[in-house]
Amino acid sequence: AVELSVALRYDEDKREQRDLLGSRRDSATFSDFQPKISLSWKLTPDVMLYGTYAEGYKSGAFNPPPAPGQTFPLVVQQEGTDNFELGMKSSWLDQKLVANASLYYTEYHDAQIFQLDLQTGGQVAINANEAEIRGGELEQTARPVRGLELSAALGYTDSEFTDFNGTGLFDGNRLPNAPK
Repeated sequence: AVELSVALRYDEDKREQRDLLGSRRDSATFSDFQPKISLSWKLTPDVMLYGTYAEGYKSGAFNPPPAPGQTFPLVVQQEGTDNFELGMKSSWLDQKLVANASLYYTEYHDAQIFQLDLQTGGQVAINANEAEIRGGELEQTARPVRGLELSAALGYTDSEFTDFNGTGLFDGNRLPNAPK
């Protein structure tokens, strides 16, 4: 009735950037261990509760070499996450009704954010120190008669920078591409 899963992943990404003339070569290595642990408990054959903790990773990258006076970094650091999720998966009435629910919380470290470089008009990336994402999901599927399946889902996400750059200037703002 109780199952414990443990996993460990390691990623290493060696990156190199050269300019068009071949006179400049930049290199960096990004790596991280990503553990994951999940605990599930089958209350009945049709109802399971679970909890998961996992760490995530996205490799770093390069911006174009900065021109004199530009302040963005050449190397964009890798980003990492600490992810927590609690949920329930269930089926009822001989699997004619399926209902699932989950709550999640994610802490972002060195989130990669894109911004406009006002000098060149191009896009560059920077790292924001810390951010949080929290939310939940509900989904339900009903199969009232053979050949008919009705599904509905609801998701809510709330995100904010908790420490954008150490100045407090953008703290509390929502993360890009993360609407409520």
